[in-house]
Amino acid sequence: MTNVQEEETHDLGTLILKNLGFPLVPQFQPTHLCFKFKYEWLGGVMTKKKHLAVGAALATGSLLGYSGYLRPISAFANSTCEVGSATPVADLQNCISNAAAGDTVTFADDVQDFTISAEFTIDKSLIIDGAVGSSRIEIDAQENSRVFSSTEDLALRNIKLTGGYNSYVLGTPTSAYGGAVRTSKNLELDNVAISESRADKGGAASASDITVRGDSEFRFNRASYGGALSSSSVSVYGTQDSPVIFSGNRADIEGGAIYSVGENADAEIYIANAVFESHTGKIRGGAIYIEGDATIRRTDFS
Repeated sequence: MTNVQEEETHDLGTLILKNLGFPLVPQFQPTHLCFKFKYEWLGGVMTKKKHLAVGAALATGSLLGYSGYLRPISAFANSTCEVGSATPVADLQNCISNAAAGDTVTFADDVQDFTISAEFTIDKSLIIDGAVGSSRIEIDAQENSRVFSSTEDLALRNIKLTGGYNSYVLGTPTSAYGGAVRTSKNLELDNVAISESRADKGGAASASDITVRGDSEFRFNRASYGGALSSSSVSVYGTQDSPVIFSGNRADIEGGAIYSVGENADAEIYIANAVFESHTGKIRGGAIYIEGDATIRRTDFS
């Protein structure tokens, strides 16, 4: 049998288990071209918990006894598309349109903050990394539209979004969600700042599942439900030195910062190392409204 550990020598590995059929992307920041690997699991029944453990083992380069249960099937390259400074709006649209699922969109170091007049529509899983040198690019929708609307998993990193606006259209349910960002699947926000955006649900962002990491912040967003975030599952992972900031967000009905209600099951919230300040939930949930389970640790409310 091929030694999988020797095969896993690239910047980023993606584990796809044949009998589950869904990918797991280890949390790496690739600097150049990276590769996805497809593996077949040979060890019998694969649970989601075990799947995550194997993925973590691959990500750290140590298979921890799993090598006898994995067989490489194929490998294929992921590409990176860079947005230039001359025409950033057109470049970003071209990168999104021409990308394959799992690709990464980056920005050249000399790209300046820019405005848009219409949202970017995404129909495949993407990573958009707005790092420009040591700072973050800012995209201003000028209250014309959302910034990003996706039907697939979306990861945003090192980016600032402002001025997102999405008005609810009667009879069009998806129009209710996400002032700056909306996806019908999973949304990852890492070192992301969203401000002054509005929608009916999730003034800053709305998704099926939202994970927030890094120096992320949500300021002065507004919605009827969930001034900042609306999702049936919200996970917030700040650190004690750099907590995730929710400030000045407002809900006209419920959940000044976060609104979490499950459609077919109880909602879930996990928050560690965050700050909630100066929120308004006009009817219920000044900071958070949830119908389900909440775990909140090392978090300040004021």
